[in-house]
Amino acid sequence: MFENYTGADSFNAGALPSGGGLYVESGSEVRVIATEFYGNIAGYGGGIGVYNLLQQGTVTLVQNALISNHAQGDGGGLWVYGGDVTANSTTLALNLAEGSG
Repeated sequence: MFENYTGADSFNAGALPSGGGLYVESGSEVRVIATEFYGNIAGYGGGIGVYNLLQQGTVTLVQNALISNHAQGDGGGLWVYGGDVTANSTTLALNLAEGSG
């Protein structure tokens, strides 16, 4: 669980260039509460990248802010590949994706 965390100004260009601020892999149980992700850059999911090909595990976002993140592909603020993400009282603003979303 992440709580009251600030993920800022990160750049993810690794083998799986997803999730500049946070990357979540299949089978993970992740809960992010009252956290800010801003100014991050990744290939997919500038703020948060969720790769859940097996569609196991859950991602829950509560009272977060994903602001001014940049994806070189899809998902400026949030990118989800497979599975579901639940977001409550979460702000996505001023994010940029060069692909979709």
